[in-house]
Amino acid sequence: MIDTSLAIAGLIVGIIALIPLYYQWRKTREITWHQIDKSTDKLFQQIRSNGERFDVLACTPNGGLIMADLIWSNHDRNCNILCINVEQKKIDLGDRVTVIDQSWSVPGNMKGKRVIILDDIIKTGGNVRSVIRYLVEDLGVRKSMIKVACLGKSKSTPAALVDYYAFEFEVPPRLPWKS
Repeated sequence: MIDTSLAIAGLIVGIIALIPLYYQWRKTREITWHQIDKSTDKLFQQIRSNGERFDVLACTPNGGLIMADLIWSNHDRNCNILCINVEQKKIDLGDRVTVIDQSWSVPGNMKGKRVIILDDIIKTGGNVRSVIRYLVEDLGVRKSMIKVACLGKSKSTPAALVDYYAFEFEVPPRLPWKS
């Protein structure tokens, strides 16, 4: 009898823990491919209206790579794409360490190159900061030659981190490749 009571209590606690996630999920809007195309066009026009030209589109796998492909294939085929895998791993005492896995080849000497980092959604900016640090410290890109662009950024993301974005959000949207 005690085992059944504990199981029921555990189930109730689990359901209660899921309630905030359910409400956040309900507030989340889903973005369609059509909206992504329009947002990508808007993003590209922002970049071009400033007269920006880039030598390298840097991105992370998944959403960043999708963004790089959309920008490259629809707008700017004069850039190389550099995909940088950033993993946040927990180590002892809960500290986080960033691991960069450079599985793609670097497009030649990066010194003096103008780089734009592309991502789909930027919430905290941790991955973008890691990519910037990697480009500057390991590949020799000057920080002043790096810009950041994304489809959407959180309203809490530091304004100085993102140069171009199509929309802001409080609750991250659901994207087709993250379902």
